[in-house]
Amino acid sequence: MLTVDTDTQLRGRLVAAGKIVVNVWFEGELVASTIVIGPGGYLTGSAAAREIIVEGQVTGPIHASSVILKGGCIVEGDIHHATITIEPGATMTGRAARFAVIQLPAELLQLEAQAADDRSAIEKAEQRSFVPDPGPSYPPPRAASGLGALKDAPPAGSLPGMSGVTWPSAPKPTQSPLSADVVPLHRNT
Repeated sequence: MLTVDTDTQLRGRLVAAGKIVVNVWFEGELVASTIVIGPGGYLTGSAAAREIIVEGQVTGPIHASSVILKGGCIVEGDIHHATITIEPGATMTGRAARFAVIQLPAELLQLEAQAADDRSAIEKAEQRSFVPDPGPSYPPPRAASGLGALKDAPPAGSLPGMSGVTWPSAPKPTQSPLSADVVPLHRNT
């Protein structure tokens, strides 16, 4: 999204695949996926987009699939649209002509396609660069059951990355079944 704010005057032709918010005096041609002429914006020239929202002032033709004229806006010029919404308080001088399909400039369509390709390439590159850490590799658990399973516990240092770890022996059951001792692991250094 491109936002150029108040106290700026621009002149020329601006083409963008994306959203342009204008809160300045702009003289020329705007072509974008979405154009918003903000409450502080003034466009003298033409605008072509998939969607145009006017809150400020436009003097010149508008070509868009969807046009929304907000209350308080002023439009002096013809509007070619597929759908139009005119809110109470909006002022429009000119003709509004409905078309089933609005032909957007080829330059915009090419730029949008290129932007979509670029986004796709970036997403693919990000997916390729992300390799989840599988974590440590432990041997698969052996089937064991009952109290005899403790005798199958691995000897000290037999797990990858665990060399030097001392496995404490289980404490003798001297406590009531509702409490337990925490037996810390000690690393031999």
